[in-house]
Amino acid sequence: AFDDTLDASPIEAARARLTASFDSRNGGFGGAPKFPHATSLDFLIDTASRKKRHGEPDEEAVSMASFTLKRMADGGLYDHLGGGFFRYCVDANWGIPHFEKMLYDNAALLSTYVDAYAATGDPDFARAARETADWVLLDMQADDGGSLSILDKGDAVVRRFGGPGQPVMVLHGYEPYIIINLSLL
Repeated sequence: AFDDTLDASPIEAARARLTASFDSRNGGFGGAPKFPHATSLDFLIDTASRKKRHGEPDEEAVSMASFTLKRMADGGLYDHLGGGFFRYCVDANWGIPHFEKMLYDNAALLSTYVDAYAATGDPDFARAARETADWVLLDMQADDGGSLSILDKGDAVVRRFGGPGQPVMVLHGYEPYIIINLSLL
């Protein structure tokens, strides 16, 4: 006989697998190379939010997701000059990025950071989401109105940064950054 009863066992099993593979030292899941796994982080945030609504808070799920999101945004996975996230890091502690940015990764992470902000109120999550959205609009728009899907280490990008009285032009092709203070020229 076919049992069509729905229960939470698949969700609990998925949650247990994420807990077992969670890297409590560096955040994320597993070792190097370290990918962001936005869907796993979404799952943890959604599970924790659902349980909280039912009076069963899951602080461990929130903690795993928050710790990972902070490590990603504070480390090498995030482009601190231009915004957006690189594809993955080659090391286990989110320090050395693989210099390639994918639109679909950034779209997923943008949503994840917005959800994390909604769940926690952490302003760093709002900042990461805002800067990622700005990067998508700045660098991933094609001249013909379409969208680009990838920037890899061969794509040279030129942008202006700096505040009043401090003009800076940053030239980078995802090799070591060359920073030129234009006010000195």
